Amino acid sequence: LILTQTQFRMAFRSFSMPAVTCVFLYGGQLLWMKHTSDDSACSKEKGTMGQSFIQVPSTQHLLKVAASAQAGEKVTAALKPMQPKSDDVLYLIRSWHMNYGTRVKTILDTWAVVLDRSSLLFVGDTEAEEPTRIEAATGCATDHWAGLCCKTAVSLSLALQHMGSRKWVMVLDDDVYANPAMIEHALLKHNASSKIALGIVGSGDGALCKDKTGGFCGGGGYAMSRPALEALVGGITESQAAVFQKRYMDFTSSPFGRNIDDVSTTCLLKEDGVKIEGLRGLYGWRLKEGGDFDLEEQELYRNKIKEGALTFHYIQDERTMTSLHEYSLEWAEHLQRGSVSLLQSADGLASMRYRYDAEASRFVEHMNAAKYVQRAAWL
Repeated sequence: LILTQTQFRMAFRSFSMPAVTCVFLYGGQLLWMKHTSDDSACSKEKGTMGQSFIQVPSTQHLLKVAASAQAGEKVTAALKPMQPKSDDVLYLIRSWHMNYGTRVKTILDTWAVVLDRSSLLFVGDTEAEEPTRIEAATGCATDHWAGLCCKTAVSLSLALQHMGSRKWVMVLDDDVYANPAMIEHALLKHNASSKIALGIVGSGDGALCKDKTGGFCGGGGYAMSRPALEALVGGITESQAAVFQKRYMDFTSSPFGRNIDDVSTTCLLKEDGVKIEGLRGLYGWRLKEGGDFDLEEQELYRNKIKEGALTFHYIQDERTMTSLHEYSLEWAEHLQRGSVSLLQSADGLASMRYRYDAEASRFVEHMNAAKYVQRAAWL
Protein backbone atom coordinates (compact mmCIF):
# COMPACT_ATOMS: atom_id res chain seq x y z
CA LEU A 1 0.00 0.00 0.00
CA ILE A 2 1.37 3.39 -1.04
CA LEU A 3 0.15 6.26 1.07
CA THR A 4 -0.75 9.17 -1.21
CA GLN A 5 -0.67 12.76 0.01
CA THR A 6 -4.46 12.81 0.16
CA GLN A 7 -4.60 9.59 2.16
CA PHE A 8 -1.89 10.93 4.44
CA ARG A 9 -3.90 14.03 5.28
CA MET A 10 -7.16 12.13 5.66
CA ALA A 11 -5.56 9.58 7.96
CA PHE A 12 -4.22 12.24 10.28
CA ARG A 13 -7.47 14.21 10.29
CA SER A 14 -9.70 11.27 11.03
CA PHE A 15 -11.71 11.55 14.22
CA SER A 16 -13.01 7.99 14.31
CA MET A 17 -10.30 5.36 14.69
CA PRO A 18 -10.07 1.87 16.18
CA ALA A 19 -8.01 1.06 19.22
CA VAL A 20 -4.67 0.39 17.52
CA THR A 21 -2.74 1.99 14.67
CA CYS A 22 0.07 0.15 12.91
CA VAL A 23 2.64 2.65 11.65
CA PHE A 24 5.38 1.93 9.12
CA LEU A 25 8.18 4.50 8.98
CA TYR A 26 11.30 4.74 6.88
CA GLY A 27 14.04 7.19 7.79
CA GLY A 28 11.64 9.05 10.05
CA GLN A 29 9.09 9.44 7.24
CA LEU A 30 5.57 8.04 7.44
CA LEU A 31 5.10 5.50 4.63
CA TRP A 32 2.07 3.52 5.65
CA MET A 33 -0.47 3.26 8.46
CA LYS A 34 -3.28 0.88 9.24
CA HIS A 35 -6.08 1.26 11.79
CA THR A 36 -7.39 -1.91 13.36
CA SER A 37 -9.17 -3.28 16.39
CA ASP A 38 -7.06 -6.45 16.29
CA ASP A 39 -4.22 -6.05 18.79
CA SER A 40 -2.25 -8.84 17.08
CA ALA A 41 -2.44 -7.30 13.59
CA CYS A 42 0.57 -5.06 14.06
CA SER A 43 2.84 -7.85 15.25
CA LYS A 44 1.84 -9.92 12.21
CA GLU A 45 2.70 -7.05 9.87
CA LYS A 46 5.98 -6.43 11.66
CA GLY A 47 7.17 -9.88 10.67
CA THR A 48 7.32 -8.78 7.02
CA MET A 49 8.30 -5.14 7.46
CA GLY A 50 11.12 -5.33 9.97
CA GLN A 51 12.26 -2.85 12.59
CA SER A 52 10.75 0.18 10.89
CA PHE A 53 7.32 -1.00 12.02
CA ILE A 54 5.81 0.18 15.30
CA GLN A 55 2.47 0.07 17.07
CA VAL A 56 1.02 3.09 18.85
CA PRO A 57 -2.37 3.81 20.41
CA SER A 58 -4.68 5.31 17.80
CA THR A 59 -5.57 8.14 20.15
CA GLN A 60 -2.14 9.59 19.44
CA HIS A 61 -3.08 9.99 15.77
CA LEU A 62 -6.19 11.96 16.61
CA LEU A 63 -3.88 14.80 17.52
CA LYS A 64 -2.66 15.78 14.03
CA VAL A 65 -5.44 18.23 13.24
CA ALA A 66 -5.04 21.01 10.67
CA ALA A 67 -3.91 24.41 12.03
CA SER A 68 -2.94 23.00 15.40
CA ALA A 69 0.74 23.40 16.17
CA GLN A 70 0.31 21.68 19.54
CA ALA A 71 -1.31 18.70 17.84
CA GLY A 72 1.53 18.50 15.36
CA GLU A 73 4.08 18.47 18.16
CA LYS A 74 2.24 15.65 19.93
CA VAL A 75 2.01 13.41 16.88
CA THR A 76 5.70 14.08 16.21
CA ALA A 77 6.42 12.88 19.73
CA ALA A 78 4.36 9.76 19.05
CA LEU A 79 6.46 8.96 15.98
CA LYS A 80 9.81 9.99 17.46
CA PRO A 81 11.02 6.48 18.47
CA MET A 82 11.44 5.60 14.78
CA GLN A 83 12.89 8.87 13.52
CA PRO A 84 16.46 9.19 12.28
CA LYS A 85 18.84 11.03 14.57
CA SER A 86 17.07 14.31 13.93
CA ASP A 87 18.57 15.84 17.03
CA ASP A 88 21.97 15.79 15.32
CA VAL A 89 20.98 18.45 12.78
CA LEU A 90 19.40 21.88 13.08
CA TYR A 91 17.67 22.84 9.83
CA LEU A 92 18.02 26.59 9.30
CA ILE A 93 15.53 27.78 6.68
CA ARG A 94 15.50 31.36 5.42
CA SER A 95 12.22 32.81 4.19
CA TRP A 96 10.19 36.03 4.01
CA HIS A 97 6.67 36.97 5.08
CA MET A 98 5.01 36.46 1.69
CA ASN A 99 6.04 32.80 1.78
CA TYR A 100 5.01 31.94 5.34
CA GLY A 101 1.56 30.66 4.40
CA THR A 102 2.76 28.91 1.24
CA ARG A 103 6.32 27.59 1.12
CA VAL A 104 6.87 27.37 4.88
CA LYS A 105 3.55 25.60 5.35
CA THR A 106 4.31 23.18 2.54
CA ILE A 107 7.69 22.34 4.08
CA LEU A 108 5.97 21.56 7.37
CA ASP A 109 3.45 19.35 5.56
CA THR A 110 6.05 17.41 3.57
CA TRP A 111 9.70 16.72 4.29
CA ALA A 112 9.72 18.28 7.77
CA VAL A 113 6.53 16.63 8.97
CA VAL A 114 8.16 14.21 11.42
CA LEU A 115 11.02 16.40 12.55
CA ASP A 116 10.75 17.77 16.04
CA ARG A 117 9.95 21.48 15.72
CA SER A 118 13.03 22.27 17.80
CA SER A 119 15.09 20.88 14.89
CA LEU A 120 13.69 23.60 12.62
CA LEU A 121 14.74 27.25 12.71
CA PHE A 122 12.87 29.53 10.30
CA VAL A 123 14.17 33.06 9.86
CA GLY A 124 12.29 35.67 7.83
CA ASP A 125 11.96 39.42 7.54
CA THR A 126 9.13 39.59 10.10
CA GLU A 127 8.38 37.62 13.24
CA ALA A 128 5.48 35.17 13.14
CA GLU A 129 3.87 32.34 15.09
CA GLU A 130 1.92 30.75 12.23
CA PRO A 131 2.26 28.33 10.57
CA THR A 132 5.15 27.88 13.01
CA ARG A 133 7.53 30.02 15.00
CA ILE A 134 9.53 32.26 12.63
CA GLU A 135 12.30 34.51 13.89
CA ALA A 136 12.86 37.95 12.37
CA ALA A 137 16.09 39.21 10.82
CA THR A 138 15.39 42.67 12.16
CA GLY A 139 16.94 45.58 10.30
CA CYS A 140 17.72 43.62 7.11
CA ALA A 141 16.47 44.60 3.67
CA THR A 142 14.61 42.04 1.53
CA ASP A 143 16.79 42.06 -1.60
CA HIS A 144 18.88 39.05 -2.61
CA TRP A 145 22.23 40.80 -2.26
CA ALA A 146 23.03 42.90 0.82
CA GLY A 147 19.63 42.11 2.33
CA LEU A 148 20.11 38.36 2.07
CA CYS A 149 23.65 38.68 3.42
CA CYS A 150 22.27 40.52 6.44
CA LYS A 151 19.58 37.88 6.95
CA THR A 152 22.19 35.14 6.67
CA ALA A 153 24.42 36.76 9.30
CA VAL A 154 21.48 37.11 11.69
CA SER A 155 20.34 33.56 10.92
CA LEU A 156 23.73 32.04 11.66
CA SER A 157 23.86 33.89 14.98
CA LEU A 158 20.41 32.55 15.85
CA ALA A 159 21.42 29.06 14.74
CA LEU A 160 24.23 28.93 17.27
CA GLN A 161 21.80 30.03 19.98
CA HIS A 162 19.34 27.28 18.97
CA MET A 163 21.86 24.46 18.45
CA GLY A 164 21.41 22.82 21.81
CA SER A 165 23.42 19.60 21.71
CA ARG A 166 23.11 19.21 17.94
CA LYS A 167 26.19 18.47 15.88
CA TRP A 168 25.35 20.16 12.58
CA VAL A 169 23.44 23.06 11.09
CA MET A 170 22.01 22.68 7.58
CA VAL A 171 21.41 26.03 5.86
CA LEU A 172 18.52 26.02 3.39
CA ASP A 173 16.10 28.34 1.63
CA ASP A 174 12.32 27.96 1.60
CA ASP A 175 12.34 26.69 -2.00
CA VAL A 176 14.36 23.57 -1.19
CA TYR A 177 13.00 20.05 -0.85
CA ALA A 178 15.17 18.14 1.61
CA ASN A 179 15.43 14.51 2.70
CA PRO A 180 16.52 14.64 6.38
CA ALA A 181 17.24 10.91 6.59
CA MET A 182 19.62 11.07 3.64
CA ILE A 183 21.22 14.33 4.82
CA GLU A 184 21.93 12.92 8.24
CA HIS A 185 23.26 9.69 6.77
CA ALA A 186 25.63 11.68 4.55
CA LEU A 187 26.84 13.75 7.50
CA LEU A 188 27.66 10.61 9.48
CA LYS A 189 30.60 10.11 7.12
CA HIS A 190 32.21 13.31 8.39
CA ASN A 191 33.77 14.20 11.73
CA ALA A 192 31.25 16.42 13.51
CA SER A 193 33.80 17.34 16.18
CA SER A 194 36.11 18.97 13.62
CA LYS A 195 35.77 22.39 12.02
CA ILE A 196 34.24 21.42 8.68
CA ALA A 197 31.65 22.78 6.26
CA LEU A 198 30.12 20.88 3.33
CA GLY A 199 28.35 22.03 0.20
CA ILE A 200 28.63 22.59 -3.55
CA VAL A 201 32.07 24.13 -3.92
CA GLY A 202 33.59 26.37 -6.57
CA SER A 203 31.35 29.41 -6.83
CA GLY A 204 33.36 32.55 -7.43
CA ASP A 205 36.53 30.55 -8.09
CA GLY A 206 39.22 32.91 -9.33
CA ALA A 207 37.45 36.01 -8.06
CA LEU A 208 35.97 35.75 -4.57
CA CYS A 209 37.42 35.24 -1.09
CA LYS A 210 40.86 36.52 -0.16
CA ASP A 211 42.39 33.31 -1.49
CA LYS A 212 40.46 33.76 -4.78
CA THR A 213 39.09 30.20 -4.64
CA GLY A 214 35.46 31.15 -4.01
CA GLY A 215 33.03 29.18 -1.90
CA PHE A 216 29.68 27.43 -1.84
CA CYS A 217 26.88 27.56 -4.37
CA GLY A 218 24.36 27.60 -1.55
CA GLY A 219 21.07 27.07 -3.39
CA GLY A 220 21.13 23.35 -2.66
CA GLY A 221 22.04 24.01 0.95
CA TYR A 222 25.24 23.65 2.93
CA ALA A 223 26.15 22.14 6.29
CA MET A 224 28.45 23.26 9.09
CA SER A 225 29.63 21.32 12.07
CA ARG A 226 29.03 22.86 15.46
CA PRO A 227 32.75 23.72 15.93
CA ALA A 228 32.72 25.42 12.52
CA LEU A 229 29.67 27.52 13.42
CA GLU A 230 31.17 28.40 16.79
CA ALA A 231 34.41 29.51 15.13
CA LEU A 232 32.46 31.63 12.65
CA VAL A 233 29.95 33.32 14.97
CA GLY A 234 32.11 33.48 18.07
CA GLY A 235 29.45 32.92 20.73
CA ILE A 236 25.82 33.18 21.72
CA THR A 237 25.73 36.53 23.52
CA GLU A 238 24.20 39.62 21.94
CA SER A 239 27.55 41.39 21.85
CA GLN A 240 29.24 38.43 20.13
CA ALA A 241 26.39 38.25 17.62
CA ALA A 242 26.73 41.97 16.91
CA VAL A 243 30.48 41.67 16.36
CA PHE A 244 29.99 38.75 13.99
CA GLN A 245 27.22 40.43 12.02
CA LYS A 246 29.33 43.56 11.54
CA ARG A 247 32.29 41.47 10.46
CA TYR A 248 30.06 39.59 8.02
CA MET A 249 28.58 42.73 6.47
CA ASP A 250 31.97 44.44 6.24
CA PHE A 251 33.38 41.45 4.42
CA THR A 252 30.47 40.79 2.08
CA SER A 253 30.37 44.42 0.96
CA SER A 254 34.06 44.23 0.00
CA PRO A 255 35.41 43.08 -3.39
CA PHE A 256 36.10 39.67 -1.80
CA GLY A 257 32.41 39.06 -1.04
CA ARG A 258 30.43 41.27 -3.43
CA ASN A 259 27.24 40.85 -1.39
CA ILE A 260 26.95 37.15 -2.29
CA ASP A 261 25.89 35.42 0.90
CA ASP A 262 26.80 31.78 0.35
CA VAL A 263 30.27 32.56 -0.94
CA SER A 264 30.87 35.20 1.76
CA THR A 265 29.95 32.66 4.43
CA THR A 266 32.47 30.21 2.98
CA CYS A 267 35.18 32.85 2.77
CA LEU A 268 34.83 33.70 6.45
CA LEU A 269 34.74 30.03 7.40
CA LYS A 270 38.06 29.53 5.63
CA GLU A 271 39.54 32.53 7.44
CA ASP A 272 38.47 30.90 10.71
CA GLY A 273 40.30 27.68 9.91
CA VAL A 274 37.29 25.65 8.79
CA LYS A 275 37.86 22.89 6.24
CA ILE A 276 35.65 23.21 3.14
CA GLU A 277 34.57 20.05 1.34
CA GLY A 278 32.04 19.00 -1.28
CA LEU A 279 28.86 17.12 -0.42
CA ARG A 280 27.28 15.00 -3.15
CA GLY A 281 23.51 14.90 -3.53
CA LEU A 282 22.81 18.63 -3.18
CA TYR A 283 20.96 19.70 -6.33
CA GLY A 284 21.27 23.46 -6.49
CA TRP A 285 19.84 23.49 -9.99
CA ARG A 286 16.50 22.66 -11.57
CA LEU A 287 16.76 19.28 -13.29
CA LYS A 288 15.15 20.55 -16.50
CA GLU A 289 15.52 24.02 -17.93
CA GLY A 290 12.24 25.87 -17.66
CA GLY A 291 11.08 23.85 -14.67
CA ASP A 292 7.45 23.26 -15.66
CA PHE A 293 7.46 19.84 -13.92
CA ASP A 294 6.16 17.97 -16.95
CA LEU A 295 6.31 14.18 -17.22
CA GLU A 296 9.91 14.29 -18.43
CA GLU A 297 11.06 16.37 -15.48
CA GLN A 298 9.06 14.27 -13.03
CA GLU A 299 10.96 11.20 -14.22
CA LEU A 300 14.26 13.02 -13.78
CA TYR A 301 13.40 13.76 -10.15
CA ARG A 302 12.27 10.20 -9.53
CA ASN A 303 15.62 8.94 -10.77
CA LYS A 304 17.58 11.37 -8.61
CA ILE A 305 15.60 10.29 -5.56
CA LYS A 306 16.49 6.68 -6.38
CA GLU A 307 20.14 7.74 -6.50
CA GLY A 308 19.97 9.16 -2.98
CA ALA A 309 19.50 12.91 -3.53
CA LEU A 310 19.76 15.07 -0.41
CA THR A 311 18.10 18.29 -1.61
CA PHE A 312 16.46 19.92 -4.63
CA HIS A 313 16.51 23.69 -5.18
CA TYR A 314 13.94 25.90 -6.96
CA ILE A 315 10.96 23.90 -5.68
CA GLN A 316 8.67 26.89 -5.38
CA ASP A 317 5.11 25.54 -5.45
CA GLU A 318 3.09 23.13 -3.35
CA ARG A 319 2.38 20.70 -6.19
CA THR A 320 6.05 20.08 -6.97
CA MET A 321 7.12 19.92 -3.32
CA THR A 322 4.32 17.47 -2.51
CA SER A 323 5.07 15.33 -5.56
CA LEU A 324 8.75 15.04 -4.64
CA HIS A 325 7.77 13.98 -1.15
CA GLU A 326 5.44 11.31 -2.53
CA TYR A 327 8.18 10.04 -4.85
CA SER A 328 10.55 9.78 -1.87
CA LEU A 329 8.01 7.81 0.15
CA GLU A 330 7.17 5.50 -2.76
CA TRP A 331 10.83 4.71 -3.41
CA ALA A 332 11.61 4.11 0.25
CA GLU A 333 8.67 1.70 0.51
CA HIS A 334 9.78 -0.08 -2.66
CA LEU A 335 13.25 -0.61 -1.22
CA GLN A 336 11.86 -1.72 2.11
CA ARG A 337 9.76 -4.38 0.42
CA GLY A 338 12.86 -5.60 -1.32
CA SER A 339 14.81 -5.74 1.96
CA VAL A 340 17.29 -3.15 0.65
CA SER A 341 17.58 0.09 2.55
CA LEU A 342 17.59 3.46 0.82
CA LEU A 343 20.87 4.29 2.54
CA GLN A 344 22.56 1.08 1.41
CA SER A 345 21.32 1.65 -2.13
CA ALA A 346 22.72 5.18 -2.24
CA ASP A 347 26.08 4.08 -0.86
CA GLY A 348 26.58 1.61 -3.70
CA LEU A 349 25.88 3.91 -6.63
CA ALA A 350 29.31 4.80 -8.00
CA SER A 351 27.76 5.76 -11.33
CA MET A 352 25.54 8.26 -9.50
CA ARG A 353 28.61 9.91 -8.01
CA TYR A 354 30.18 10.30 -11.44
CA ARG A 355 26.99 11.78 -12.93
CA TYR A 356 26.49 14.07 -9.97
CA ASP A 357 30.05 15.40 -10.10
CA ALA A 358 29.68 16.15 -13.81
CA GLU A 359 26.35 17.93 -13.32
CA ALA A 360 27.62 19.93 -10.36
CA SER A 361 30.70 20.99 -12.31
CA ARG A 362 28.56 22.26 -15.19
CA PHE A 363 26.28 24.08 -12.75
CA VAL A 364 29.17 25.82 -10.99
CA GLU A 365 30.72 26.76 -14.32
CA HIS A 366 27.42 28.27 -15.44
CA MET A 367 27.02 30.20 -12.19
CA ASN A 368 30.53 31.56 -12.40
CA ALA A 369 30.00 32.65 -15.98
CA ALA A 370 26.67 34.31 -15.27
CA LYS A 371 25.83 35.38 -11.74
CA TYR A 372 29.22 36.29 -10.36
CA VAL A 373 30.63 37.90 -13.49
CA GLN A 374 27.43 39.89 -13.86
CA ARG A 375 27.51 40.91 -10.22
CA ALA A 376 31.13 42.01 -10.55
CA ALA A 377 30.16 44.29 -13.43
CA TRP A 378 27.48 45.97 -11.30
CA LEU A 379 29.90 46.93 -8.54
